[in-house]
Amino acid sequence: ENAVRPGSWYPVAIEVLNEDASFDGVIEISGSQFGGQVQRYAVELPSNTRKRLVIPVFASSASFAQVDARLLDTTGKVRDEKAAQRPKLSSWDNFILGAIPSQFAGMPAFPEPRGGKSDFAPLVARLMPEFLPDSPLLLEGLNALYLNSEKAVLLKEPQEEALLAWVNAGGHLIRSEEHTSELQSHLNLVCRLLLEK
Repeated sequence: ENAVRPGSWYPVAIEVLNEDASFDGVIEISGSQFGGQVQRYAVELPSNTRKRLVIPVFASSASFAQVDARLLDTTGKVRDEKAAQRPKLSSWDNFILGAIPSQFAGMPAFPEPRGGKSDFAPLVARLMPEFLPDSPLLLEGLNALYLNSEKAVLLKEPQEEALLAWVNAGGHLIRSEEHTSELQSHLNLVCRLLLEK
């Protein structure tokens, strides 16, 4: 579930695959929350390459969020577009858990609230390791992050630093260990966090 909290920054993940001739492009991001403004990001796209970008977006509305993305070449021709991408807006005080499980079946879940589904029930938002932001600002909409140890080793240094900064600012990290031998690396991470406080 793509859940975002109103009044906070969140990451928009974009993946571009170019199987044709090389070209320089521009990614345009627009939506209701930008007040009509368009954010533009230049990108070089050599032939047979895949580029992944994480773009910061601010959820300014408490009732509606929509993101439109376009890829243009230098002549202004639209090469691809995704319109009306709508993340689920939670209540500002909802609990949001980000989750990076080892596999989709390993997603954590909260118990169903009494009386059935509720707009105020805690939410779980699935994240992919390659799209985990490298800025703690883009993690501010999460109350906690569930991270499987198999996926933790895939994180790059800027992502680890952002995660540590987010934890030091009050974020909660829940590590899931696949094997008992991994407990030592978990303890090392906890010690590192404590020493940096």
